Amino acid sequence: MARKGLRSAALGSSVMLDAPTSTRVTSFSPLSWSATRGYPHPSGEQAACPRFANRGASRIRRAVSILGWRLYMEVAMPSLDISSLQSSTTPRELRLESRGPEVAELQRRLLEAGFDPGATDGVFGVRTETAVKAFQKSRGLIVDGVVGPQTWSALGVHVEGAPPEIPVGSGLTSKVLREIMPRLSAARADECLPYLDAAMVEADITTPQRQAAFLAQLAFESGELRYFEELSSGEQYEGREDLGNTEPGDGRRFKGRGPIQLTGRANYRAAGQALGIDLEANPLRAGDVDVGFRVAAWFWTSRGLNALADVGDFREITRRINGGFNGLDKREAYHRRALDILSH
Repeated sequence: MARKGLRSAALGSSVMLDAPTSTRVTSFSPLSWSATRGYPHPSGEQAACPRFANRGASRIRRAVSILGWRLYMEVAMPSLDISSLQSSTTPRELRLESRGPEVAELQRRLLEAGFDPGATDGVFGVRTETAVKAFQKSRGLIVDGVVGPQTWSALGVHVEGAPPEIPVGSGLTSKVLREIMPRLSAARADECLPYLDAAMVEADITTPQRQAAFLAQLAFESGELRYFEELSSGEQYEGREDLGNTEPGDGRRFKGRGPIQLTGRANYRAAGQALGIDLEANPLRAGDVDVGFRVAAWFWTSRGLNALADVGDFREITRRINGGFNGLDKREAYHRRALDILSH
């Protein structure tokens, strides 16, 4: 019964817990007051009992300890005070096994940036570390899985006194992108460029030869970055065991998405595992710009296409992407244009 009472107390209060070892009490409901202290609620007054004021924090900590960390996260996380991440103070360094509200904020920001840390639970586990490393690599930072001033800054958190970031990118601009893809609007180019740039850096697509081949294939597959989902229904892929489509409805569910038109359950699963995003359960994410370009870059590197670009074997690149040579003449036209523009 005591365990049940403590749970009721936690859920009936408006306590803000900054971390498992520190508390800030705002107000308590009558249920919370009586369950945690055994005293009657003082007519709605805030923490008026001197004994409670002196000992309340330790009582709450003991309650949290009894309920366990997971219940603490369920109750406290919605109202965590993360003002330190929004002020000019430097947030603490985070690493594997760190816990608390700053970890939860880190997880939220990673997710917004397209890097899946798993549950937003305030626990820095292996999956969060993997997401941090992938983010650091995509931004040209030291890949150590430790969230220090530069990583916080790259995530958009103001860090006082942090050294300025040295931009690391592919060198591609919106203007150049539109020269390669003439039907691409300025607004769409500006929307896609940051994610395209980060994906190319992450996949080491940084030479004119590699960039030209990559952009030419994306231009053809996505209609110059305008279509991130296949226009057909996907019925033609139903029952295609070579694509891993073994369940009814897999053809539609796992039809082509993203700038490289990722297709088939097996490819969605493999891409998701590599990127730390559950694309098999959430296939529509492959068509979002923050994920789609990373999927394309993963496909590119997983098929060894940088090496083929280095030796100019564009035909074989097409075969490995398309499974054949559909639209080869148009792909080659994009390739020639991109090489000409990027080599000058």
